[in-house]
Amino acid sequence: MNGVSNSQFDLKKIEELLVQPPQYGANEKAISVENDDYVRYIRITDINDDGLLIDDDIKTAEKIEDKYALEHNDLLLARSGNTAGKSFIFDKNMHPSIFAGYLIRFKINEAVVLPK
Repeated sequence: MNGVSNSQFDLKKIEELLVQPPQYGANEKAISVENDDYVRYIRITDINDDGLLIDDDIKTAEKIEDKYALEHNDLLLARSGNTAGKSFIFDKNMHPSIFAGYLIRFKINEAVVLPK
């Protein structure tokens, strides 16, 4: 690429690092969790500045769609406003979750790059 000559890493286009195109999250209303059998609805406000989940106000969504289900090493990035760029990586040991509309999911090609 133009302008970069001293890099010790190979430069790649973002699409070369993904196994599918980026995906916007669900546009659902967040609702209170009523029992232990829930799917967490991860919103921008649930992610702290260190990229970790905040567990003091866990919500689920009115409608759960499988197409928003998070899988191990899915990368979420905030897409707008003051939180643009805030990031989170889902781990398979976390509670089953989907993600909200102001987040974008990137499914990383682990054969090319380490998600973390």
